[in-house]
Amino acid sequence: MEPRAHHLLIGLFTIFVTLAAVLFALWLGKANRNPQTHYVVVFNEPVRGLSKGSMVQYNGIKVGEVVNISLDPDDPGQVRARILIDSSTPVRQNTQAQLTITGLTGLALISLNGGTADSPPLTAPTDDTDPVIHATTSALTQLFNNGDQLINSLNTLIHSAQNVLSEDNIGSVSRTLSHIEQITGSLASSHNDARQLVTNLAQASQALVTTLGRLNTLMETTNNLLARQGAGALQGVQNAMNALQTTSQRLAALLNENRGAVGQSLQGLAELGPTLRELRTTLNAFQGIARRLENNPAGYLLGGENIQEYKP
Repeated sequence: MEPRAHHLLIGLFTIFVTLAAVLFALWLGKANRNPQTHYVVVFNEPVRGLSKGSMVQYNGIKVGEVVNISLDPDDPGQVRARILIDSSTPVRQNTQAQLTITGLTGLALISLNGGTADSPPLTAPTDDTDPVIHATTSALTQLFNNGDQLINSLNTLIHSAQNVLSEDNIGSVSRTLSHIEQITGSLASSHNDARQLVTNLAQASQALVTTLGRLNTLMETTNNLLARQGAGALQGVQNAMNALQTTSQRLAALLNENRGAVGQSLQGLAELGPTLRELRTTLNAFQGIARRLENNPAGYLLGGENIQEYKP
């Protein structure tokens, strides 16, 4: 009996130690695990690629996973995804959820974002329910919803492109390019002629400037010559006029003093009257010459108006 009793004690001890190890491992695992909270995300769109075990991210950081997906029994158009995330995740009342497609595999995840520090934490309406997060429309769903409009726009664009690339328009563009090519060819051929024309114009301008310079020099020389010699000629004429006037005055005085004798002598000298008239005419002519020389010596001496100096 004693050997059997020893074997029984050994078996009981082994079972006890095994159970103690299992309980310790469970306790240790629970102690190291962060507390988690359930939330329900409500989608008003199809959740393509989302399944049980799909990842849940908050601002790009993994915070949990999807534990269940079901349809709302009251509204089949809604999908309810129950998620389990770390209790330390700051889910606020203004936190938003969205379905996101990852990579090219088509797998989906739930992305939580938003939420401000001044917003209160999201709580459940009752103790036996989970807090509810309403998801916004995903970019993929918006693309599918706008697919018809996008296709119509593409059809309109293709139709417009076909009209632009019609045979008539292509012919018009070809003719325009041909005309442009002809114009550029003409410009290239006349380039040398245009260069020669510009060179000739430059030479003519230089010759004109030189000629005008010489003309100005000639005008200055002529003016100086007239200023010197014209003044001398004018002074000589003036002296002659003064002498002639003095002679006339003396002759008039002599006639006044001998009026009686002259009167008798005039009867025998009939030619004295015409001679005096010629003398007066000559005196008037000299006075006219003197006035013209005084007013415009260059014009009188050169037979024309005084030449104005040209300034380019």
